[in-house]
Amino acid sequence: MSKTPFRFQQFSIRHERAAMKVGTDAVLLGAWTPLRGAARILDVGTGCGIVAMMLAQRTLATRANISAIEIDLPAAEEALENFRDCPWPERLPRDLPEVHCSLQQLTDAIDTNFSGFDIVVCNPPFFDPSWPSPANARRVARQKGSLSVESLVRETRSLLSDSGRLCLVLPFEQSGPTVELSLAAGLSLWSQVDVRPTPDSPPKRVLLEFGRQRSPQAIAKSELVLETTRHQHSDEFAALAKDFHLRYAAQD
Repeated sequence: MSKTPFRFQQFSIRHERAAMKVGTDAVLLGAWTPLRGAARILDVGTGCGIVAMMLAQRTLATRANISAIEIDLPAAEEALENFRDCPWPERLPRDLPEVHCSLQQLTDAIDTNFSGFDIVVCNPPFFDPSWPSPANARRVARQKGSLSVESLVRETRSLLSDSGRLCLVLPFEQSGPTVELSLAAGLSLWSQVDVRPTPDSPPKRVLLEFGRQRSPQAIAKSELVLETTRHQHSDEFAALAKDFHLRYAAQD
């Protein structure tokens, strides 16, 4: 595999050691997550750190503090290197123990005076364990054995501030069970975006936003089409990616 970093407009990112590489799911989550009022953000299962770095770029004006955790040691080490080399290292984790830990370990270590995270994001491993995977690290990263939706919702709810929100990108078929579990845990569904690869294809991914409080308005449900034709981004996806994707760098 090439060791050439994946380049965005304002930063580059190495991802040869992380089990899950830079991909559309992470870009969707990093570009879409609603960040209104967010001063403290947590990226669960950060992998190579792409979502955390995208959120750091998006919160340059407010200088939100970004935390990121990753249970896989090679990925955690790679994420830390990416954080240190990015334009905003002071707003991202600086030491390996900050990154290399599980969600449960983070929950146990949180000070009782901590008021909670305003946003928790996760591109989680909720894939069917029966699906084949080429390497053990990738299998752990993609399957339920490393982090269940039940654990994510339970632990996240305890980490959110009173007005905090949880944002996820999931396979579309996981949206129903995830919504049910989240509602049962005391979270409210705020918004849902069904993601279609093309206009004529069924949804393959879903973006979900949950809040500890009841949404101040009706649940916002919409659709997002990624490509109108092969390799031709839709206007909606282009609007999300315009501050990150290199193809839009000269169009601002």
